[in-house]
Amino acid sequence: MKEYPLFVPPLELCQKNARDWTLQEARQYRDWLLASIDERVSFLLKFLNVPETKNQDVEEIMSAAGKKAAQYLQQKEFSECDTEKKKLTDRGYALAADMGLLLAKLLLKESRHKIRWSVLRRPKSEISYNLPVLEGFKLNPLEPIGGSIAEAYGILRERKDGNIWRDSYTYWLDQIPPD
Repeated sequence: MKEYPLFVPPLELCQKNARDWTLQEARQYRDWLLASIDERVSFLLKFLNVPETKNQDVEEIMSAAGKKAAQYLQQKEFSECDTEKKKLTDRGYALAADMGLLLAKLLLKESRHKIRWSVLRRPKSEISYNLPVLEGFKLNPLEPIGGSIAEAYGILRERKDGNIWRDSYTYWLDQIPPD
């Protein structure tokens, strides 16, 4: 299989910190991300050799993908040592981001239209300010990419394992309001 594709938003957005984007730029990033999800998730699952079938349990998909992603994150293409700590390479960030997109896609599928994508605009002090989030949960919105990257660092620092994405899926699924 070919090299893992980088996660590269439109160039004009990369030249500014997301916190400094205008509302129009934040929406442009959201639109780019939403247009990218299906292709990126499809590549991710093929790369990890995890089939996605209609009858397959979603937790099984997250479990299998998470365990394989955790193994890949330990490889040189996806992480490297910087002094004493491991850090993600650009491809490691892409893999972790795509695991977040997989999480988001599967949650949206199970939510029966109770959650939706939006751009977080308040409060400005929020770490996910100007970024696409899933909202409609009982308490807080979910910024799946940043959360997934944080989980990937937990794996590199041996504080988490590949089950973290399955566990995240279970947690967020429980945060969807009942009918």
